Amino acid sequence: MIDKIYHLQNGSVLPIPYGRDKSEHILAISRTDLYKILFNRCRDYPNISIRFGHILHDVDVNLHLLNFLVPSERRESLISTDILIGADGVNSKVREILERENKLPFKKTLYDHCYKELTIPKNKLSGLHHNAMHLWPRHQFMLVAQPNFDGSFTCALILKNDTSKESFKHIEGAQAVVEFFQTHFPDVVNLMPHLASEYKENPVGYLNTISGTRWVHNDFILILGDAAHGMVPFFGQGVNCGFEDCTILSELLDQTAHHWPNTMKMFNAIRVPDANAISSMSSINYPELLEEPDLEKIILEKQLENMLSKEFSHIYRTYHNMVCFDRIPYSCIEKIRTVQTKLLAQFAEQNSNIDNIDRSQIENLINIYKDQIKTVDTTFYSTQA
Repeated sequence: MIDKIYHLQNGSVLPIPYGRDKSEHILAISRTDLYKILFNRCRDYPNISIRFGHILHDVDVNLHLLNFLVPSERRESLISTDILIGADGVNSKVREILERENKLPFKKTLYDHCYKELTIPKNKLSGLHHNAMHLWPRHQFMLVAQPNFDGSFTCALILKNDTSKESFKHIEGAQAVVEFFQTHFPDVVNLMPHLASEYKENPVGYLNTISGTRWVHNDFILILGDAAHGMVPFFGQGVNCGFEDCTILSELLDQTAHHWPNTMKMFNAIRVPDANAISSMSSINYPELLEEPDLEKIILEKQLENMLSKEFSHIYRTYHNMVCFDRIPYSCIEKIRTVQTKLLAQFAEQNSNIDNIDRSQIENLINIYKDQIKTVDTTFYSTQA
């Protein structure tokens, strides 16, 4: 995806590029396709054993025994292991056991908004650019559409789930659903022939965050991915952060010659602050995405960022660019984001036209920026993703 495209209530469309040029783009894949790829890759390794229908019930942390329930066979299964890595999602059983053993609970935050997946089937006449993420922000709710390989779009309708008028609980029945879309998303409702049935049949998904300070226990248990740092999807970094967990864990194992105690200690020290940072940035994006962007402000800030990125490329990169196209730690980017957001907002308030800005203003701005980020070390991960 090259752009994110805002579809505004007045019918206008605002494309905003993700990167500095088309070589910097976002990759999207459906969960089902990703599962298939990972599953098939696992089957290539003879030392990987895959068991279906096993539900983790408990763990004996002293004997390193995992107790699984196997409902289809009405039995239990005990498995011994040296290391337990929990990558079992937001509702992680391994995290529950970790909390019990560490006596240190994770913080769980449930958001007011929920989501429901819908579909725009392949339609060459839809007018929706396929190399873009599409957003319809409507202040208290939003529709998002991501492209799929087959030409269709997977959509997420984000609404509250309370008793308010514009909520999942209030909007019920085929007629009410279609009328809601005709009112708020008139440019897309005719592209969704299965809207009413999908709205009725597809479950409501909840948005929450998970955070904690200890992801390990006694050189035996380690959690990663959503099990350790579930976050809201408003920066699109959930799965990327999980993959980065795996990359860094692998790199640390190489550095320590596969010494698991040292690896776990280092992994926890590195990843906890970074996961907290991207989760925080995602949560900040949550209310911002729901609001229609201020066109004049957005355009001016984008023009200024483009100018700074081109003329001072060795100094200035947008925080979004660093998140998506580099391996600079999230915790460093969060500090840079705070500086950039403040400076751009101040600049937009003082100027209304990029053509009226003289060179001295730009140089003064970049000098202030350099001074404010000089303590941020962005070279921790030097390898570009």
